[in-house]
Amino acid sequence: MLIVITCWSQNQIPRYFTNLQSEKILSEPLVSWTQFGSGSAGYCDIVEYHPTNPNCVIMSPDMYNNYGSWDNGASWQTINDCDGTSLGLRRMRDISFSIQNPDYGVAIDERGWFWKTHDLGHHWERNHNFPAKGVCSVITLDPTNDQTIYVGGGNFWNVKWNKRTLASPRREIPKPSIHYTIKCDFNIPIQHMYQNTREKENQCDFDPRHYSNTDYSIVSATEYGKIWRSSDGGTSWQLINNGLPNDIDVGKILFHPLNPEILYMATNYGLYKSDNLGEQWTNIGTKLPHNMLRDLAIYLDKKTQKPVLIVIDQVFWNDDQKGGVTSTGGVFKSTDEGKTWEPLNSNLYLDLTKISDYVVGSWFNAISRWFDISNKEARIKFPKLPKRALQNFNRLKLDPSNPERLYLGHSTSHDISFHAGDLWKTEDGGKHWIICNRTGGEWQGVDKEFWEERGNPTNPNMQFAHLQRQVMEKPYGGKMGCRALTINSRGELITVMEQQTLQSKDHGDTWQQIDDIETFPGSGHWIGTGCSNLTRPRYYMDKRLKGKYFLLSGEHGLWQLGKEDNKVLPNIPAVNQIVGQSCHEDDPHSIATVVIHPKDTNIIYMQMYRQAHAGHIRRSTDGGKTWENIAQPIKFSVKVATGRVRTNSLIIDNDIPEHMYFCVFSWDKLTDRKQTPGFSDFGVYHSANGGYCWERVNNGLPAEANVGQLCFDPDNQKILYAALKKSVDMKTRGGLYRTGDRGKSWYELPVPKEIESVNHVHINKQNKYIYIACGLSDGAPESGGVWVSRDIGQTWEKIFHMPYVYQVTVAEYDSDRIAVSVAENTNIDYLNPGAYLSFDGGETWHKSNQGLGQAYWIVDLKWDLIDPNIIWCGLNGSGWYKGTINKE
Repeated sequence: MLIVITCWSQNQIPRYFTNLQSEKILSEPLVSWTQFGSGSAGYCDIVEYHPTNPNCVIMSPDMYNNYGSWDNGASWQTINDCDGTSLGLRRMRDISFSIQNPDYGVAIDERGWFWKTHDLGHHWERNHNFPAKGVCSVITLDPTNDQTIYVGGGNFWNVKWNKRTLASPRREIPKPSIHYTIKCDFNIPIQHMYQNTREKENQCDFDPRHYSNTDYSIVSATEYGKIWRSSDGGTSWQLINNGLPNDIDVGKILFHPLNPEILYMATNYGLYKSDNLGEQWTNIGTKLPHNMLRDLAIYLDKKTQKPVLIVIDQVFWNDDQKGGVTSTGGVFKSTDEGKTWEPLNSNLYLDLTKISDYVVGSWFNAISRWFDISNKEARIKFPKLPKRALQNFNRLKLDPSNPERLYLGHSTSHDISFHAGDLWKTEDGGKHWIICNRTGGEWQGVDKEFWEERGNPTNPNMQFAHLQRQVMEKPYGGKMGCRALTINSRGELITVMEQQTLQSKDHGDTWQQIDDIETFPGSGHWIGTGCSNLTRPRYYMDKRLKGKYFLLSGEHGLWQLGKEDNKVLPNIPAVNQIVGQSCHEDDPHSIATVVIHPKDTNIIYMQMYRQAHAGHIRRSTDGGKTWENIAQPIKFSVKVATGRVRTNSLIIDNDIPEHMYFCVFSWDKLTDRKQTPGFSDFGVYHSANGGYCWERVNNGLPAEANVGQLCFDPDNQKILYAALKKSVDMKTRGGLYRTGDRGKSWYELPVPKEIESVNHVHINKQNKYIYIACGLSDGAPESGGVWVSRDIGQTWEKIFHMPYVYQVTVAEYDSDRIAVSVAENTNIDYLNPGAYLSFDGGETWHKSNQGLGQAYWIVDLKWDLIDPNIIWCGLNGSGWYKGTINKE
């Protein structure tokens, strides 16, 4: 048989694609994208209100998807450049808006990149003059002259990675065997950036894509010991760290209320003051117990016209040498610029001899980590429970509308602290404190009397969305943690707890989740308000679902599109969770694949890639109401909470449903993921008895069997196709493979020689054309793109020319409609990733990113099965999107 391979030489590339590979092209207004469900759904420690506009608030979650709200949290919009790349605005570390010009603001992101906005945060542009090469913690504008800017280096607020302990109370010193510092080299392939190295010697701007979301705890270079000042709006910068410790970690830079030449700075080495714009610094916190600050607030005493300083001094748990632990540090106030300090700890101490076992257990967890001993050792060494125990506070907010009202937060979720409430409030300047976030049964149950004796309200006062069942059933709501806290000029608050965004408009008396809204009370259908932070959001579509498609996610379970009459936000789809936090305690949270039985829609199968039930095949026979594990084909060598093995393409033979398949790939650059270290059972898995027993069927595949995706031949389901990516060591090429005997033997189909990696294969059910999406994040431009074969793989034509194409799909009702997702490629300066649509079989294409905040991170792009005006998109970080096509 004669095999003819048709390919394009570089000079044959259509002009449209040469432009895409050489310059930034703006998206056409072809698709209106709407983000929906399921709320924040991820970690976020940066939420900041505008100082003078109480309706403006900026949020920066950990998946690099920044949002702004200009209606006080009622709705959110992306503030990322929809036609940009990951070299745009990333995870912010701090934000500061001007007092003179409210539209003007500045931000610092985790690479140490400096950004400006001139339209109240809607759009941001980078200032390349800032000299930092790593993480900075704080940025502050002079309140009287917004051309004067201060930036403090450090990793102060990232308590997820920067935990203070007795051995290292100023900042966490990474353990060499676990943590890595990388100074990146864009000439090194991305997938090798953190292999077999502690630190790259060459210096460059740090790109956190090279360490985020990996299976290792890798931290970037951090600019400890540095403070910069600019007097010309960021054009030039001056180091002003004279005499400061070389590993100082800066948390706050604030101004004297009446004299902006006087600065106060909260650091891990104490409270510093400068009388001359930072030229010299004096430590004025030496009379504090430890002088290791966690936060700082300042207000003007109207009677004395002097500043009042309020600080959190690092809480120390000390061995009393008598079998117990004492607490020192906490909250202090000074009215004489640090000469004397008044403690505000009053009733913040908890008597652990009178509270429930759950709190006592969390106490031992905390002190074991603080003393770096096991929980068992902590219980043996410190059997005497303290009657005066302080939680490890790390956030302090002062109400601008009433300086006597203070808020004090800590995070049991990621910092080293213990339970029984995450946020405290005082209305009288610290004389008496109450916990003002209350959830879980203990408030009305076992600990009710304890709190009532302290004068603390006991009514639950937090209204969550799909997490409501979970937080009420877990003691004190579980590991919620006050992860972020901000307050506006009216005294309204926004916090992030248990991955959700909550707001209080009554000074902490009640809290309402604002990133998910229920269509009507008790419906169980939720509408996202536009600030999702969801990992691996994908779609499972089946015509029998009649538009109520399944939605897969990481950490937040399995969802389904609803048909509710949404009167709250009419243009946003409502979703309901069918597996996850709102359903059952042991439900899985991270869904890898889903498939419906071809002959019975009540039978549903799914796989989990991490956390609960990871590695199992789980089945429902009643349409998703109840589930059971029927097999565990993936075996974990590490804890399923930390380990992860991602599977794909769980599919069932339509004719003989006993035959089922899925695949396991070795790495996937788009989601920055390698499989769990030690796991190597990659390739194709086959079951011949309805999912109970599984075997790998890799005969004929390359040794690593890096199979990213499978699909059936639409006419004969004994025939399968496998898309193989290039091997993780980059030595074995990927390709397209075929089996005609259910995987007993595979053979490679000839594809154009320039192809190095096949990421996706799709067969059009109408005309049987085979489409392959190809390329690598750092591959040659000609190796990527989309090819089509109209003769079962005998010949190929390239119809889309971009270096790294992740997915290609064709509409079932129209063979001319093709959707392509383009990821970033380092060799063309990350230009023009995103969603591309063709309505004429690939003759012409339309870049369609408007409204997609992370178009470089599309993990799923599918045409609706019924409605030609709808298309669906999943962004790894920003969640699910519905696209309305405006073709006319």
